[in-house]
Amino acid sequence: MKILVGVDGSPESRQAVRFAATCGTGRKLLLAGVAPELELMGIRDVPPAVRDWHRENEEQGRAMLREVIDSELHPYGDP
Repeated sequence: MKILVGVDGSPESRQAVRFAATCGTGRKLLLAGVAPELELMGIRDVPPAVRDWHRENEEQGRAMLREVIDSELHPYGDP
C-alpha cells in the first residue's frame, strides 16, 4: 500500500508529510507537487520568456520537494 501526499511547501502540507510518515510505517510514501504542462494544456507556441518561466517554475517545484523530503522525512529514516 502507498500513501500519496500533495506538497506545496506550506506549513500544512509539511504537517501532512510528517503525519503520513508516522502513520505509514512500512508503507511507501509518495510526495507530489503539481505544475501545469504547457503542451498538455494545448499551448504550443509560447514566447521564450514564458518557456523560461515555466522551466524555472518546474525547477523550483523540484527543489521544494527535495527540501521537504530532506527536512521533514529525515527524522523518520531514509527518505
